[in-house]
Amino acid sequence: MESPDFFSALAWVPDRLAALPAKAVSRSLLAALCAPDPLRRHRAAELLGLVVAETAGRDMEAGREIMRRLLWSLNEESGTMGWGAPEALAEIMARRQGLACEFAHLLVCLATPGLNPLDNPDLLAGVIWGLGRLASAQPEVAAGLALAPALLPWLGAPAARLRGLAAWALGQACPGQWRAHLEELLEDHSELELYQNGLMNPVSVSALARTALSPKP
Repeated sequence: MESPDFFSALAWVPDRLAALPAKAVSRSLLAALCAPDPLRRHRAAELLGLVVAETAGRDMEAGREIMRRLLWSLNEESGTMGWGAPEALAEIMARRQGLACEFAHLLVCLATPGLNPLDNPDLLAGVIWGLGRLASAQPEVAAGLALAPALLPWLGAPAARLRGLAAWALGQACPGQWRAHLEELLEDHSELELYQNGLMNPVSVSALARTALSPKP
């Protein structure tokens, strides 16, 4: 199921962006990332991905500036929580390969135990979702990333949300070599929500593991 109103907005952005003050639009969407509703945060991230990708097409350094700002918001020294930042980073990289090549490894580090994983479970969930989004949209970039060390440990996380998102993200990459790990979740019927097609969709960990194990069309 998709959200027609939201996808109408997505279709509207590229055509009208040239007539809008891109910096002002980006500022508004960056502020919207702090919305308490996860759906609104995801939608703001998706719209920001479109806006920044379009901006970077004309001025790559302007795109880098937004990427650095989002990454800084996830740093403890920034004094902010960085809500929605991982999702926004992923949405931007999904649409602009040049930025993905430069910044994707930093998103990987934010989920990898032993490197610099985020402590906040909500932010960590955003990073794991972001890695799945990136793997789906930029498979060539993802192939060069160390996704297994970043995602496999979270298949055994206490929180169902992290287990399910890790299974989904692995499925967006190349799950064949991780089949044994994913099969361990086939009886895990814990529920979570997954952002897809403009909506937060209820799904079980087992369903995500089963989908990840299924051959891609």
